[in-house]
Parts: sequence; structure tokens; C-alpha cells
Amino acid sequence: MSMFRIGSLSVPLVTAVVLASCTPQAPACSGSDVEAVVFDVVRDQLGLARYQHIRHGADVAEDVLYLGQQGVTDFTLDHVIANPRDETARADAMAAMQFASASMLELSGIRTNETNEASRATACAATLSVNDDTLEITYNAQYSEDGMVYVEVFGL
Repeated sequence: MSMFRIGSLSVPLVTAVVLASCTPQAPACSGSDVEAVVFDVVRDQLGLARYQHIRHGADVAEDVLYLGQQGVTDFTLDHVIANPRDETARADAMAAMQFASASMLELSGIRTNETNEASRATACAATLSVNDDTLEITYNAQYSEDGMVYVEVFGL
């Protein structure tokens, strides 16, 4: 089993939402809506890590600083692609997004660590496979008041 590290960002790395059916129960750790959001989060982090690798760190810090001055607080590749300031950075961000999109992702050994029916929340753990690498992750899934599923992924 080989291990990899996507990044050293603070936990939680990313949160995301997706439409889900209205239900009074907590979301299932292996539910397709929950897994889809976990994969979206992982692909976002893979893209950012690939971008940092392509740009060798220093340019990423410059990109973050510039975007921060423009009022952008959450650095994403979409911000770089939409930024007309640097065509090389845009091309690098698009290549990083393409890399992340082409990555093969799989969750296995999905476990429910805790379910709270009152708050409609579930704490989960799983083995994440990214291409030929594996990593143990945890994630929390919860339904919002308007029926959306909210997912936080830890351990990337």
C-alpha cells in the first residue's frame, strides 16, 4: 500500500454541498450523493496540489497574494483561470484541473463511526484510492435545513 499527501492545509480542507432528496434521516456514508461530494472535494484538492507542483510553490504564494488583494479569500483554480493577469498561470491551472478530473477515485471500506438522527449528521471513515495510492480519510455528512447534503473531508 503506497501513501500520498495531497497537501498540508488545515482541517477541514474543503466543504461542499450538493442537492439531495428531502429526508428526515442522516445521510448514509456510502450514499451516492455523499460519495459524489467527497470525490468533488478530493478532485479540488488534487488540482490545487498539482498546481502547486507545476508552479513550484513560490508562484502559488504570489497568485494567492494577488487574488487576496482582489478580495478573493478562498483560493481555487477557478479564480486563477478567470484571472487575466497571467496566461501561464491560467494554462497551469487548466492542466492541474485536467489532471484532477482524469484521476481514478474510489472509496472502499466505508464505515459509519457515528450517526446523530437529531442533527441528521453522520461521521464516516473510508479508504480513499487515488489512481494507485491509498489514504485513510474521515468525513462528516449532514443534511441542511433545505435538504442539501453538506460534507467535510479530513485527512487529505
